[in-house]
Amino acid sequence: MSIYEVYMEVLSSQSSSKIITRKEIIELIHKKYKYIPSNSILPSDFCYNSLNKGIKVEKHKKLFWKEGYGKYSYKGPHFDNSNNNPDEFVKQNEIAQKDMKLLKELGIDDCTLFISREESCQDADNKKYYDAKIRFYARNEDIAKKAKERANGICQLCNKKAPFKYNVGNQKVPCLEAHHVIWLSKGGKDDLSNIVALCPNCHKKVHLLADQKDIEYLQNILNNRIIGD
Repeated sequence: MSIYEVYMEVLSSQSSSKIITRKEIIELIHKKYKYIPSNSILPSDFCYNSLNKGIKVEKHKKLFWKEGYGKYSYKGPHFDNSNNNPDEFVKQNEIAQKDMKLLKELGIDDCTLFISREESCQDADNKKYYDAKIRFYARNEDIAKKAKERANGICQLCNKKAPFKYNVGNQKVPCLEAHHVIWLSKGGKDDLSNIVALCPNCHKKVHLLADQKDIEYLQNILNNRIIGD
């Protein structure tokens, strides 16, 4: 039995709108066919809307729609793909990566950007655009405020005083920004065990560089504080 036939047998009961990861596909297949190596289970080779230039796949042998990095929906062998350009997803994904980089540079981070897979539109000036949406993770402002108060005006990464103070109501408060050491989008908690207060410069640094040494340093600060508390 070919891997193409295995996909059809194992995934035929899946809803066409359900998004599944490659890991989930592997787990489903291994429940019945444990002998199939994980590195042979590559749904990306059988996608309607993306092309793997390193492999030749017959025109009719398409089963999945690529929904994002490592994410798929099972459409089956009879999906009507006549209105879709197989290179469109690749182009849109490249656009998404550039947009995410721009968002980080603007200080808008810890979010997920989704580009619509529908065909692009044109505005009144015939400029091409894609509809997109951004998923932000809700934050508890009270907890963020407590984390900044706990730092007492000192950045917890560079250990320097906040660069300036600004007015909040009738008070002047140090310019520190709350930072989730483990991002919410990566499973981090929105509580004081995962939040530090950083100056704007260090906050920018940790998001752009994601230096593991900085992450470990901040985690140690939080761990020691929890023990001390």
